[in-house]
Amino acid sequence: MPHLAEESGVDDDFPLSNKPKRWGEDDHIFLGTLIAKKKIDITDTTPKYIDTIRRKYPIFHRLDKKNFRRNYRNLAASHDLEKYYSGARQQGSEEEGKS
Repeated sequence: MPHLAEESGVDDDFPLSNKPKRWGEDDHIFLGTLIAKKKIDITDTTPKYIDTIRRKYPIFHRLDKKNFRRNYRNLAASHDLEKYYSGARQQGSEEEGKS
């Protein structure tokens, strides 16, 4: 027999009384701070690791698991893109300096 949480699609990690909330600017800023302080490995986008981050930091407990995973991956992708552009800009300015 399936577990009640599985039937309802409810995340079983946290109490049912805490209805999942939407991802907000505070969540984005906090996750960005964790990245900047190297508290998390933003390159690890496995569901297991993302769920560990969600459980470890209370600010994320109120967020829906699937929504948090998606937003985490989106932020990881934008972080990678920014690193790429930053490197390209740096390389471009170094080449200009050589001319």
